[in-house]
Parts: sequence; structure tokens; C-alpha cells
Amino acid sequence: MGQKRWIVYAYAPETNEILAYVIGKRNAATVRKLYQKLKNLQIDTYCTDEWEAFKQVFSKENHQVGKAYTRQIESVNTCLRARNRRLVRKTTGFSKKEPYQDASVKIMFYHRNYCYHTF
Repeated sequence: MGQKRWIVYAYAPETNEILAYVIGKRNAATVRKLYQKLKNLQIDTYCTDEWEAFKQVFSKENHQVGKAYTRQIESVNTCLRARNRRLVRKTTGFSKKEPYQDASVKIMFYHRNYCYHTF
């Protein structure tokens, strides 16, 4: 695996679930893929950090930028890294093969949405 891959995902704090995700390069094309997965959902506001790719993809009318809006998703990121060693490169559990990484992420998000939390 020659290049770094990034997980970009949409999180709904109201339901505490991952709505959609994509794995790819850290660029606007990856964010566009995520946006395509979300476009049929009724989302009023997208809250992101100041990463330029988000600004390129999301319209200004329903896009809020700033750390105050991303506090909850940063908490989810920490939880995901702590529970899935495959996401942390400097561990013995890191997967170098993309299909294994992809399957691990899919299982992790499924478990988070449907098994881990009780509503």
C-alpha cells in the first residue's frame, strides 16, 4: 500500500450513528463521494472543521465550520482508534492490505450503529 488512505464519514449526533463513509485520498474528490452518499438524506446542516475540501464541496448555505461544531465527532474518532487497532499504524494489528482495512471499517461502523448502542 503506497499511499495513505483516509476515512471520511458523516456522523449524526442526534442518533449517535455513522450515516455514510468513504475511504480515499485526503482531497475534495473523496468528500464528493461522501456527499453523493448523503444527498438523498434529509440533512439540514453540515458541520465540519476548516479542511479546504469540505469548503469546496458543501454549499455555504448549510455548512458550518469550526471546532465548536466538530467536538462530538472528534470524540467518535478517539473511540474508533481506541477500539480498532487496524486504524493505528504503529501497532502490530495494522492491516497493510486494503481489502482487510475496508472490511474492518465496514464491520466497525456496522457494530457501532447496530450492536454497540442501545436507543
